[in-house]
Amino acid sequence: MIVVEFQPSGWSHGSYLNVGCMWLWNVKPYLSFDVGYRIDKFYAFGNNEQFNPVAEKLATRALEKVKVYRRLFQTIRHVSDYYRENIPKSFWPRFNASIAHCLAGQIKVGRRLLSTCAEKHDDDRDWVKEAQSDAESLLAIMEDGERFRDVITGRVQEARRLRKLPPLEVNFNSRFPD
Repeated sequence: MIVVEFQPSGWSHGSYLNVGCMWLWNVKPYLSFDVGYRIDKFYAFGNNEQFNPVAEKLATRALEKVKVYRRLFQTIRHVSDYYRENIPKSFWPRFNASIAHCLAGQIKVGRRLLSTCAEKHDDDRDWVKEAQSDAESLLAIMEDGERFRDVITGRVQEARRLRKLPPLEVNFNSRFPD
């Protein structure tokens, strides 16, 4: 899912522009920017006359970035290729890359990355423990491609439901819908 956010500031009237991709295989009740994020500086709001052209400029820039992401991530293979070129260095990018690689048939690379996510550390935060456990459960089924796709498809459908989006036939072998 491509997320476009006109983010207000807590200290001043105006907006930031954030645009990025949110991979729906990690079911959560909040938005995330798994690839991409802040596009530009903060634009202050003075009055409607001053801000209207700024808002139009931000909307145009958002649309341009959406088009870039649609071209960049046309298929799950493109997502996998992106992560091969942009080696993930932290937990969530590794987790997301591992799923993309597995869905694209790159099981060895996916297993290696997901194994690093499943490793136990001294970090006892709840989200870390849950994410490590999730990585372990996905590692256990990743060799069974059909089962793995079914689990991930179920996650995508649940994430769409949480976002109040209509159900969508998920086919990881085809182009993403426009």
